[in-house]
Amino acid sequence: MAFSNKKVKNKYQFLVWRFLTEPEKCSWPKEVKIAKTLFSRYPNFMFWKWLELVNAHGYNYKLNSLAYFLTKKGKVLVHNKYIYYRNFKNTGVHRPRRIKLEEKRIGKDRKVNKKLKLFDFIRYGKEEKN
Repeated sequence: MAFSNKKVKNKYQFLVWRFLTEPEKCSWPKEVKIAKTLFSRYPNFMFWKWLELVNAHGYNYKLNSLAYFLTKKGKVLVHNKYIYYRNFKNTGVHRPRRIKLEEKRIGKDRKVNKKLKLFDFIRYGKEEKN
């Protein structure tokens, strides 16, 4: 297990650096103890590496303390994410395939001669049904 940050020496420190906003200013003994508790419940290191905290608007966020994961809301979040990770990690469902767009166009552009207004669109739709 190689860590990109030289300050991270073990998996417990990894959790602190990964999820806290200001890991330099936190209470390290407290945070490491919480990290040990979290790893005892969910020992899969790759899960913690995969886990991202995303708010309702789709933005990643950081925590003030790992104690959030010990609250009722935090426990539900981690448990649901762990079930999702365990069930779908090998299916590729959680990582959509990326499509690389070509710089050159393929095929010919179609020309549309007539602009339809809403009324024409409704009338055209009724004619097609009959």
